[in-house]
Amino acid sequence: MHRDLPVRSIVRAIAGAARRWEHCDLPLRMRAQAALERRTGFSAPVVEVALDRAMARLTAAEIERTLQGDLGSLDVLDRAAPGPYGEAAYAAPAGIVVIVSSTTTIGVGLWPALLALCCKNDVVLKEPDDALGTGFFSAVVEEEPLLAGALSAASWQGGDEDIEEPLFARASTVVAFGADQTLRAIRARLPVATRFVGYGHAASIGIVLREALVDEDCAMRAADGAAVDLSLYESTGCLSLHALYVERGAPVAPERFASLLAEALAQRTVEFPVGRRDLSQSAAIRGAREMAAFRSAGGRGGVFTGADLAWTIIFDPPAGQPPAFLPRTLSIAPVKDAAEAIEYAAALRIPVETIGVTPLQAPRAAALQTLAARVGASRICALGAMQDPHLASHHGARPRVTDFVHWIDVES
Repeated sequence: MHRDLPVRSIVRAIAGAARRWEHCDLPLRMRAQAALERRTGFSAPVVEVALDRAMARLTAAEIERTLQGDLGSLDVLDRAAPGPYGEAAYAAPAGIVVIVSSTTTIGVGLWPALLALCCKNDVVLKEPDDALGTGFFSAVVEEEPLLAGALSAASWQGGDEDIEEPLFARASTVVAFGADQTLRAIRARLPVATRFVGYGHAASIGIVLREALVDEDCAMRAADGAAVDLSLYESTGCLSLHALYVERGAPVAPERFASLLAEALAQRTVEFPVGRRDLSQSAAIRGAREMAAFRSAGGRGGVFTGADLAWTIIFDPPAGQPPAFLPRTLSIAPVKDAAEAIEYAAALRIPVETIGVTPLQAPRAAALQTLAARVGASRICALGAMQDPHLASHHGARPRVTDFVHWIDVES
C-alpha cells in the first residue's frame, strides 16, 4: 500500500522519474512531446522548454521544501509530529484527489497531482489527449512499484456524467483549471463537503522601471526578458506576458523601448518558432494591427509587427483597453511609475497572477509587494522568468499542499 510508504520514498520516486524525463530521447517523453505538439500547436522547441522546465523543478530538495513550507515538516505525513504551529499533528491523506487539467497549457495538472501523491492520496488526473500524465506516472511507478494503483490519468470529454458523477461523488478534493464558466459548472456538481480548488482566467503583466532604462544596453536586456515571456506558449497561459508598463523619464523612452523589444522578439522567434494558429486567431491579430495602425496614423500610439503575424506590439493603446489575449500580441503603456501601472491594471478588472519586474533588485521594486494585492497577484519575479515559477509558488495565492491533507491534532 502506498500509504505505508515513507513520504521521502515517494519524493525520491518522483525525483527519479523526473531525472529520466530530462533526457530528450526517453521514449515516454518523445511520445508525449509529439502528442503535445499536435494538441497545442506549439513548435517543438517551445514544447521542449516546457518539459525541461517542469522536470527541472521536480527535484527531491524542491519537493521537500514545498511540502515543508505548507506542513511544517515532512514527518507529519508519516506520523504525528510537530506541525506548522509546533504542536503535534498528523497530516492524514484527504482521500481521493481529482485534478481536472486545462486544454490550453502544458502539464498544468501534473504538479498538483504529484504533490497530492506525496500526501499519500489516491490521485486521478483528467488530462488532455497528450499522455503526459500517463507517461510520467508510469515512470514514477517504475521507480517505486508500491505506487501502482495510486496514480491514474485519463482523457475524456468534460461534462461526461457517466464518468464524472461517480468520480466527483467519491472525491475528497477536486482541483480544476479552466475557464471561469467551466469551474462554476464543476463546483455546482460537487457534494457540499468536497473541497474545491479552482484556477480560472487570469493574466500576467510586466513593469519596466526607469533603472532598467539608463542606457540602451540595459534596456535591451530588459527587452529580451520581455520577449521570452511573450514568446513562450503563444500567450495562452496565466503566466504569459499580456500587458507591459514602461516608466517614463529615463534616458531610454518607452517608445524606444518598444522598438528594442521588437528587435528582441525577432531574435527570440528564431529560438522559439511561431506555433500553429487557426484562421480566427490570424484574423483577430490582423484586426488588432489595423486598429493600432489607424490610431497611429492619427498621431496616437504606434504598432510594431513581425513578418507573417509572428508578433505584434501595440504601443500606447487607448486607456482602459484590455489586453488582446492573442498569440504573441502585447500592449505597451507608458506610465509615470509602478503605482500608476498597478492602477491601470486594476482598472481593467482582470485577475493578475504574476507581475514581472525589471530590474527586480531595484529598491523601488520592493514597494510592489504591497501594491500587488490590489490586482490579486500572487507572485513578483524578474521579467524573463514569468513562465518559470518555483514548485512552491503560491499559484492563485493559495498554499500548494494543505488542500490535500486532513489535519489531526494530537494533544499531550
